[in-house]
Amino acid sequence: AYTLFALIAIAFCMVLIATFTFATDVALAADESGEITEEIPVAIVTTNDTEITYATFAEAVQNATSGSTIKLLDNGNFCNIKNKTIAINLNGKTLSFDSGSSGNIQVTYSAVTIFDDSDTGTGCITGFQIAATSATVTINSGNIDVQMYVKDTTLNVNGGRIRRLMCNTGSFLLSGGIINSFYYYQGRHFFKGGKIGRIENGSFDEILCEGYAYQKEDGSALIKLSDMDYNTSVNIVECTHDSF
Repeated sequence: AYTLFALIAIAFCMVLIATFTFATDVALAADESGEITEEIPVAIVTTNDTEITYATFAEAVQNATSGSTIKLLDNGNFCNIKNKTIAINLNGKTLSFDSGSSGNIQVTYSAVTIFDDSDTGTGCITGFQIAATSATVTINSGNIDVQMYVKDTTLNVNGGRIRRLMCNTGSFLLSGGIINSFYYYQGRHFFKGGKIGRIENGSFDEILCEGYAYQKEDGSALIKLSDMDYNTSVNIVECTHDSF
């Protein structure tokens, strides 16, 4: 009888260990009928050497601390970001706007870096508009398939793509990547790399960094400022010639 009891106890412990190991990767939830179902996490938050998974992107943002990286594990819904210093790794997944966002996501008083380190490079944020106010936003890669409106914000674009960018007060530096359409009100906005599909307004001269010029999209020739128009797709390249 003692041996049988010991075997039962050992088997019970093994079940507990297996259940605990499983729970670290997949959360369990009960639906309305009470049936237990698997709940695949949307994101994992890494802070120093600690990793914690969350069922939604919003929960990941809420629990992220200064310096955390949020890596998407599945598609999810984007959310407002306030008073955070975080990096977002799209990881080939998609963040969409949910029905409660009214098509406008706010990024305020935060420092946010967005990148996509997936092999496919298909990481994407899709929706209507991200409004960044009093923030610092850095985009290194990924497809930002929204309109971005920035005010009193420092925006650095080193790679990736933005569907439409509207800059108000603050500063914007384009070093790489693609801006499909660019519109600006005021502030310091400079180009020193990357590609622009369309410049909607303003002076072509004042938004170029010194020592840079517009180049035809196919790379065949530089474009003089006098020949630029608002529907010209261009590359931004280094140039030492005074006539450009």
